[in-house]
Amino acid sequence: MEVIDAHNCLLEFDENTALFAVYDGHGGAEVAQYCAANLPQYIKETKSYKEGRFNEALEEAFLGFDAILTTPKIVQELKVLAGVESDDEG
Repeated sequence: MEVIDAHNCLLEFDENTALFAVYDGHGGAEVAQYCAANLPQYIKETKSYKEGRFNEALEEAFLGFDAILTTPKIVQELKVLAGVESDDEG
């Protein structure tokens, strides 16, 4: 059975904050892996997170991160994670 999900268990995400997340790999294991590796920092970089508005930070990060997943640069990274030979486009 292939594992297609990924997760984060960051007890010291920030000074007084922990982050726990599960990423469903139904979009491909590479998407779940990419999210686990990059979404935590993306959350920290949102304006809302820096201002201590954590609920808004999650919404801001989820929407923004979802939008970048289809950009050519990220698609190339996902292809590498998936072990697919990339083309020269993007």
